[in-house]
Amino acid sequence: MNRVASSLYDMTCVPGLCAATQADSRIYLTSAPTAVPARWTSARFRGTSGFAAVECASKTLCVAARGVRGTVYASTRPTGGSAAWKQVGAAGAAHLYCQSRTACFALGQELRWSPTPSRRGSWRKTLTSNQAILSAMSCPTSRMCVLVDVGGHVWVGTR
Repeated sequence: MNRVASSLYDMTCVPGLCAATQADSRIYLTSAPTAVPARWTSARFRGTSGFAAVECASKTLCVAARGVRGTVYASTRPTGGSAAWKQVGAAGAAHLYCQSRTACFALGQELRWSPTPSRRGSWRKTLTSNQAILSAMSCPTSRMCVLVDVGGHVWVGTR
């Protein structure tokens, strides 16, 4: 496949790897994003639920959220096909954010995080909001993160 079809939901790039999702049940990947034309491959999953979000912390760690329940998949070999991706939890996520290889967050009506994102059962709920859907997150330092919801509210967390 030389290009990703239209209607992308999410995309992430780190040096040497880009990953994208769309309405189908695939994650699209390229390890040569600057090549002309870029060569994309895909990891295909059973079922009809598409992937809403994908985030790569590095070339050797990517996470993706799928379907209405937000099942989270992770891979330490993202370009290794669907067999390289494992279901690691459920997070109800519409967005993902990885601060590093050791801290990934899933945002939706809940905020879940994992200190070991590729390990099954490591995703923990830290915040539930019945009134807001968390839509963006940024951690400018290792001790501070900022969250935004679709209503324009901002939360700042420090440790």
